[in-house]
Amino acid sequence: MGEYVRYRGKDVKIGTCECLYYVSYDKYLTYARERYGTSDLEYIPFYLQIEQGFMFRFPFPDEDRLPFGRIIEPHDRTVDITIDKAVRDKLFGEGDMKSQFKIGIIMQKPVIRRSDGQFCVALIFNDNITGGLYRLEETHEAKLVAGQIVRHHILNETNQEKKNFYRQIAFRMLKGYREGQSLAQLRAKQNEMYGSGNSEVEKMDDRHHIEKQKEKNKTPDDLGEPSRKKGKRMGR
Repeated sequence: MGEYVRYRGKDVKIGTCECLYYVSYDKYLTYARERYGTSDLEYIPFYLQIEQGFMFRFPFPDEDRLPFGRIIEPHDRTVDITIDKAVRDKLFGEGDMKSQFKIGIIMQKPVIRRSDGQFCVALIFNDNITGGLYRLEETHEAKLVAGQIVRHHILNETNQEKKNFYRQIAFRMLKGYREGQSLAQLRAKQNEMYGSGNSEVEKMDDRHHIEKQKEKNKTPDDLGEPSRKKGKRMGR
């Protein structure tokens, strides 16, 4: 099922089911702020609500200048990263005896980290051996991957354009683990909206809430209705 939003008078597809293949987290956040006319959102748009489980396209640097909803195909694009066995063993536990592996950076997912309850925009990657999707919630794990990007794709790279590309990949991945400070207010408002102190709000489903916002703002409801179809189960 396609996910669409209203953008500058047109319906723009941003994804399918929970996979928002056509918009990065930052681009959608910018869109949402423009949509509501403020940098400090009073309403957490549906696609930004953490509990809904949406995954956003990774912010690939060469897509920065593309219009909202436009991407460099394919929709499930990945950037492969070489990973040494020692690092893979730390991420997955000891396994295959190969000396090097590849993972494919593909998406990001806003989550509340299980270890400490902090917000982050976690990396989603696919593993070339298992074929499964995984996410990294912990900052130290993301730093391990960033170190591999530097080692295998930056240090010995003679093409300056490629070197800059991978620098940005590493930087943008790590930025997701520093989002807690800048988005603390958004999370606080979300807690208020769905907190245990307001039983009336607890019972309010998202469609009802969107309709209330539509009436309040006198603007079209462009948030779309999500599919409940489940995608791949993540291993991490």
